[in-house]
Order: sequence, then structure tokens, then C-alpha cells
Amino acid sequence: MTAQGRLAAGLVALAVVAVLALLLWPRAAAPVVVAGQAGPHHVQLALDTPAVGVHDLALDVTGPVDRLVVAPVMVEMGHASAPVTATPAAPGRFEAAGVEFFMPGRWDVTVTVHGPDGSDDVVLPVLIAPRGREP
Repeated sequence: MTAQGRLAAGLVALAVVAVLALLLWPRAAAPVVVAGQAGPHHVQLALDTPAVGVHDLALDVTGPVDRLVVAPVMVEMGHASAPVTATPAAPGRFEAAGVEFFMPGRWDVTVTVHGPDGSDDVVLPVLIAPRGREP
């Protein structure tokens, strides 16, 4: 191989490494806000850092609520985390503290709203990034 050929091959290899580094470099996971309907209740879930770990979830719920339970399940892998009962933070605002997402991937968070007229569920999908991609 000539000197020019080696130089060209080296530049191509360097370009490939640069592109792979750019594509695979850890990036901060963007905050997640998902919403849905649990019977007459509109439920909105917010997660600031959707990465592997233990998190506090903020939930906004319309209508009268006696109790709110959050249950994360990773259906594709057959995993689930312990359900967490949310506590009221303000009128219509709840906090579920210590919700665990122990591996990256899609989690379906079932929010059960217990109200004076019974219980209703909504399943909210959340994509969890690998650890190290937090902002």
C-alpha cells in the first residue's frame, strides 16, 4: 500500500471511530411527561430523569381521589417493581416517592385512582434509559 493509501485508510478509520463515538456517547435522558384517562380522571405523570434508578414521580390527577397507587411493570421482560402509594402534595398533585426502574427499556406504569365511586386504572408507558444518561 502506498503512503497515500495508508493515509486515506487512516482517515477513513478515524472518521468511522468519530461517528461511532458520536452515536454511542451517553446523552442525558430528556424529561418524560405522559398522560391518560383513568375513568373520569385525567392522569399526568412526570419524571425528570428517566434513567435506571429510584425516582420520585409527580402525578397530576383531576377529580376526587381517596388513594393513588403507582405500579411499574416491564411486560416484555416479566419484571415488576413494588407498587407505591402516592401522597398528596397539593390539590390534584401527588408524589410517588421511591419508584424503582431497575433496568433500561419500556416500563408500563399502571396508575390506579381510588375515588369515592370506585377504582380506575390507566397504563402510562415510560422509556427508561441506561444508568449514566441522567442530566
